[in-house]
Amino acid sequence: MAIEVSEENQGGIRRMRVRGDRTAAFTELGRRLGGPIRHTLEVLPAARRLTALLDTDPGQRQFRAVLDASRQAFPTEWGELAAMAAGAGIPAEQLTLFNLRGDLGEAPAGRSGCSDLSWRGSRLLMGHNEDGNRHYQDLWLLLTLEIEDDPIHSCFWYPGFLPANAFTYTETGLVWTVDNLPAPHPTKAPGRHFVARGLQRRATSAREARAYLMAHDSAGAFAYNVGDASGELFTAEVGAGQRGIADATSESPLIWHTNHGRYMPDPPRPTGGTSLERGRILADLARPDEEPDTDWLLRVLATPPPGGVFASGESVTLVTLAADLRARRVVLKPRGEAPVTVLG
Repeated sequence: MAIEVSEENQGGIRRMRVRGDRTAAFTELGRRLGGPIRHTLEVLPAARRLTALLDTDPGQRQFRAVLDASRQAFPTEWGELAAMAAGAGIPAEQLTLFNLRGDLGEAPAGRSGCSDLSWRGSRLLMGHNEDGNRHYQDLWLLLTLEIEDDPIHSCFWYPGFLPANAFTYTETGLVWTVDNLPAPHPTKAPGRHFVARGLQRRATSAREARAYLMAHDSAGAFAYNVGDASGELFTAEVGAGQRGIADATSESPLIWHTNHGRYMPDPPRPTGGTSLERGRILADLARPDEEPDTDWLLRVLATPPPGGVFASGESVTLVTLAADLRARRVVLKPRGEAPVTVLG
């Protein structure tokens, strides 16, 4: 089956749309971005740390266990990653290792991370800071996938990863974002990127996303911030054998998350970094006197430090998302650029 690929620059955002056969689509993504993917595996410290982990017996055993669990539980998603690897000219297991970052018990990454803020009032709002290594500042892109019978969705994509570890919005109005949760003691379950990509392929509403997340464990952990126009707006912490969930309500309309567990029975706590500090900034926000909007979200999340949650240093805020769920409007503010409406 043929595929259609188009690219455009939308207000400084590189946007790619891919339609058609699954295997052909992911092979083409690997082919088009093969150079940056190979370069990333060579130079990014996280990739080198993962490779070194395989030289240890515990690391090798955990890798094999998570790899086998991912293949078995998510054969379609494994096939997508294998096709991307083939297109980029990389062994599938090498690219899989990179996608199992956070599932193998490796040392925690960087001193920064993503931040999320949601509001449930007459408006339903979701905001997300996507923080990543400076290496990705000119590499990330907005990817729209129309693949076979999957829900049509758009997402932030780090080339080389399954495209499901930052934020996603769908044609049905579902929006969800992801925060890394360090898991020093991961389980022998599918990799969290495979679970997240499975959510992308299966859920068309916040209710379906909730049911999916409560039914699927991952070796490492993510916090998923999920909402749609129905009024359902929640954070679910999933992985490493634990679950935790919290809803935004009329009594508690502001809900936030950074990179430490808040709702799991025994949440992992950060040993360094800025997650607790960023969390305190968001927790101390005063309830707005007037109904907030996407501009308010962008002001709060894209305020640079000190005093803000916008990351700086080696790990930077690459883009800030602000979504108005009832209006079906999504705005992105790339680092150093003006906001761009990408939906609505």
